[in-house]
Order: sequence, then structure tokens, then C-alpha cells
Amino acid sequence: MKRLSSSLDSLRDFFQEYGRWEEPFRDFLFYGKVKFTTVHTTFFMKDYQIDHFLYLFGVKELQVGPKEAFSRLKELSKGLISLSPDHYLSSFVLFVFEGRVPSLYSSKSIWLGFRGKVEWGMFSFEGGKLVYPPQMEGVGRFISSFLS
Repeated sequence: MKRLSSSLDSLRDFFQEYGRWEEPFRDFLFYGKVKFTTVHTTFFMKDYQIDHFLYLFGVKELQVGPKEAFSRLKELSKGLISLSPDHYLSSFVLFVFEGRVPSLYSSKSIWLGFRGKVEWGMFSFEGGKLVYPPQMEGVGRFISSFLS
């Protein structure tokens, strides 16, 4: 757990520098939000921009069943989501540090996916490794880079 704690310091530093970090946040150990922007160009002209918002919530262990905790995350996301005038992807992650939990995933597309997408995932830390849904591999690799 000590190694995880120092790794979380790196994650906290990143979110504080480039986004937002609150400790504690409601029933969570922490809440972090950061925005990444990707611009697609053709022949040096901007075609469109994709804003990716990453929301990270941490709990030591689940106080309710995994499906209920996941449902609560989805409900909480309605009040926190940032909508962009450009295309967007919003990823909400519930990070559980102790106990075995399933890697739950859900998503919803806006305007058939042309406008944006919201996704939710449950991550856990098992055996020194981050476990996440395969649909959120990019987010999982990003978070894993701080935990190694």
C-alpha cells in the first residue's frame, strides 16, 4: 500500500497542475478532473477538436455492492459533466483500492457518437497491478503510468 500511496502522490500532482483535485470529496477519498484536447487537421487546417475530460474518484473499498456503487457513479456524473462546444469524450472512473471488484463498463453516445460520448468504468488495484475494463484501455494505461 505504501508504493500505491507514493504513486497516488504523482497522480495528485498531475491533476493539481493540469486540472482539479479535491481531497476528500463527498463519500470519496478524492476527486480529480483533467481535460485533454486533440485537434484533427487536414492540410494544416483544423477540421475538428476533441475534448477529453477524465474524472477520477477514489475509494478505499466499496461500502455497497459493485453494481450499486457503479450506478451511484453514473448518477453523480450527471451533476459534474462538462459539455464542450466541440466533440468530446467524458470518462468517469471509480478507482477501488482494496478488495476484488469487477471491471464494470458502460457508455452512452450523444448524437449517434458524432457529438460525443460519455463512459463509466470501475478500476481496481489487485496484486500490484491496475485492473480496468478493456474498453477503457487508454485511460487505464494513462493511470497505470503513474502507478509504476
